[in-house]
Amino acid sequence: MFQRMQQPLDFKLLESLERVSRVFKAALWAEAKREGMSPLQVQILLYLHDNPRRPGGVSRLSREFGVTQATISDAVRSLAEKEFLVKIVRPEDRRLKQLKLSLKGHRLAIRTRQRRGLLEARMAGFPIDRKEATLRFLLEFLHQLQKEGLLTEMRLCLSCGNFEPRPDPGPGEAFYCALTQTPLTITDVNFNCSEFLPRRAVPTA
Repeated sequence: MFQRMQQPLDFKLLESLERVSRVFKAALWAEAKREGMSPLQVQILLYLHDNPRRPGGVSRLSREFGVTQATISDAVRSLAEKEFLVKIVRPEDRRLKQLKLSLKGHRLAIRTRQRRGLLEARMAGFPIDRKEATLRFLLEFLHQLQKEGLLTEMRLCLSCGNFEPRPDPGPGEAFYCALTQTPLTITDVNFNCSEFLPRRAVPTA
């Protein structure tokens, strides 16, 4: 007689996230194989493409991707040799180098982003209220992981010193940005904000 499997809800949520991640990783692998690169190298290009105003160096990329500086240095050296990026010496300290995409690197990043666009297109047909509820849960989950030290360099609004819950919100406006002095809905919350201010730990008495 068939017996129904009893899997916990949390297990199913994590399994679902893992399977979505596999689809995205497959897109990275496809571009990486096409260019003779590693997925990490493609991720570095995407990071530099998506954060043009944020100085990119080996130490920052190491924190962003949670790997050693030696691993990042090897990946960056290969990208520079293949002319996907250039190293710019900082005038204030010539020992430090800022990483910038070359035109070739920009083109590859755009092509890879287009692959992710195929996933976004498949999400477009779902009801907006369901996507907003899912986004809120995922942002709160990511914020909790960051507070516990399991994620770094996320630069998420929920972890920003300018971010405040609203005690008396309007419809859908549960948050407030002290920097821009504007209320925020869940869809206004951003990743990798260029004005991100790390939240200081509140001293205990």
